[in-house]
Amino acid sequence: MRNRSHASSTLGRLELFEACSRRELAKVDSLLTVVTVPAGHVLMREGRTGNEFLIIASGQAEVTKATGHGPSKVAELHGGEFVGEIALLQGVPRTATVTATTDLPAYVSSAAEFREILRSAPAAATRITQASSLRSADLAVAA
Repeated sequence: MRNRSHASSTLGRLELFEACSRRELAKVDSLLTVVTVPAGHVLMREGRTGNEFLIIASGQAEVTKATGHGPSKVAELHGGEFVGEIALLQGVPRTATVTATTDLPAYVSSAAEFREILRSAPAAATRITQASSLRSADLAVAA
């Protein structure tokens, strides 16, 4: 189920957007779509092309990475956390598989909308790019 967000006040409570102005939040809000993801649904699959950025509103997801012995859990994500930025920022395939472990509402943007979010909300862009660098390093160590 997809709906345009219209949740600027909710977005402003997320750490990612806490430094954004109301104007920036309104712009970001217009670029996001709310989806409800059922438990067990694969949000992103390692090795595939990345076409979207996702912010978990609430609930939980598991991040796994392929190893010689099957998938290995490398992280757990909770409400307020985001995924998908590495592939979009670096132009690489998805670096891990992300699976919803609970039903979760999430905010989703396309690659083009993601680029506009980065332009429209500089404080959020800084947090996203910093997280991308740290996650890339963590995933390289986990490989």
